[in-house]
Amino acid sequence: MSMQHDPLRAGRRLWVGIPTPELDSKTIDLLQDLQPGGVILFRRNIASPDQVFRLTGELRELCGDSLHICIDQEGGRVVRFPEGVTFFPGNMSLGSWACHDLQAACESAREQGWHTGRELSALGIDVNLAPCVDLLSSAKSRGIGSRSFGSDPQRALKLASALGEGMRSAGVLDCWKHFPGLGRVTVDPHFGLPTTDPQGTEVDLIPFSGAEDAGAGLIMTSHVIARALDSENPVTTSGNALKALRGNLGYSGVIMTDCLEMGGVSDQQPADVAEGSILAGHDVLLVSHTPEIQREIHRRMVEILGSENESHQKSLRRLDRMKDKAGLADGSPQRSGSEVARDICRGGVSLLKGNLPEAGLSGDWSLLLPKQFSHSPVEDPRP
Repeated sequence: MSMQHDPLRAGRRLWVGIPTPELDSKTIDLLQDLQPGGVILFRRNIASPDQVFRLTGELRELCGDSLHICIDQEGGRVVRFPEGVTFFPGNMSLGSWACHDLQAACESAREQGWHTGRELSALGIDVNLAPCVDLLSSAKSRGIGSRSFGSDPQRALKLASALGEGMRSAGVLDCWKHFPGLGRVTVDPHFGLPTTDPQGTEVDLIPFSGAEDAGAGLIMTSHVIARALDSENPVTTSGNALKALRGNLGYSGVIMTDCLEMGGVSDQQPADVAEGSILAGHDVLLVSHTPEIQREIHRRMVEILGSENESHQKSLRRLDRMKDKAGLADGSPQRSGSEVARDICRGGVSLLKGNLPEAGLSGDWSLLLPKQFSHSPVEDPRP
């Protein structure tokens, strides 16, 4: 199937979600019209690893080999594969381990990244929207929790660097999120627009200040008013905030929005948010759910990019260079993914007294868990 020709290549800067595990005629028409640069997969798109492999192949056959296919496979609370991909604990386990053995935690973080990248790449996925580098500095924060490496910015930077290096060495780009940090917010951006006070922002930014040297594939911004950067506009539409990321923090790679359908920007028309995001300096807009909104935003992008050609071409060049950050490297870890995951779980336990017990893998035993429920739409219901 041939794609329509778009001289502006506006669609390359639009990454979209699709509704089902299979490509039906409506989805095919949508993708042919939008010519997106990326597709994001959710649990709704996943029936089995074999099915995902077929889906990613069909998507690239339809949209071209340059199509990026991304997913949120963070570990812990936020994973999209119920099976077929190694389940790693949330970042907090690595952060806890790093408190008493930073070197071992960083080595395991790199191995986790390699195994995750290798498994995702084998399924046709080339971008993982991880790690979260938000610093968990408030007990009242919402939406992050165990997704964070903790409150220490230098430990978070080192662990994120190791995790990202592992993913990229296995051929999958990492995405550091959520600039400028959500560890202090008391409103989940999925539901509303949070605000952070200037005090503490300097610390929140430390992990992002190392993203360039670490080789991070992308950075994702968030729907938050960070008063230290812009007292009026959310980072999603704030030119001042993105100038800080490009200038003060020196990041030269691709910057993408979080989903433009989230509650944090729902008080504005989606196309207006999209326009503001582009003018602020984002290279990629993420629109995860609704075909009508995806079409509306694409139309607005075509309208405004014709008069923003210089900045548009810079974004396209950044996207062209992005793929060069990931490359298969020699030297796979000696431990299996499940062994690495088990060691991270054990390393993240703070033992106050006695010896750490071993759970037998055979025989009869019971596991008691708290009631499971979703804290945020970013989490999928537990199977």
